[in-house]
Amino acid sequence: MKLFPVHIFLKDCSFLFVYFLLLRFNVTGETFSADTRANFPEAPHMKFTDMLAASIIYNILPILVSSVIYFVLYFILPRPFERAPRSSVLSIGILFSFTTPIVYLAAGANPFKSATTVLALLISTMISISGYYFFNRRKTL
Repeated sequence: MKLFPVHIFLKDCSFLFVYFLLLRFNVTGETFSADTRANFPEAPHMKFTDMLAASIIYNILPILVSSVIYFVLYFILPRPFERAPRSSVLSIGILFSFTTPIVYLAAGANPFKSATTVLALLISTMISISGYYFFNRRKTL
């Protein structure tokens, strides 16, 4: 796989980054709710660099888990990925994109408690699948 560290970073950090962006710009109207104000009062005042740094720091575990999974799949079991038609690249991208939500669920997070979290999860999954597809598709002339 080409650029797999970029895909791991994009996949694992996009969820929290998108979540912070949605809270920063109050897209779902939950930024000023009592629950969000109690748990995360600085959400409307975060800077871009703060969002990026927090996304990286909080996602160290998913990044490590994804790195191990990618290493096993690409360097130990390379045969299934030798020929990759468009549908195969897309399906592998979908499978890899679900490792982050699975790590969050295994850690005890409840991603369905707010609309902001669900929307961030959907957007980050689409970003991850699209990123994987564009990094690994074969160029046809």
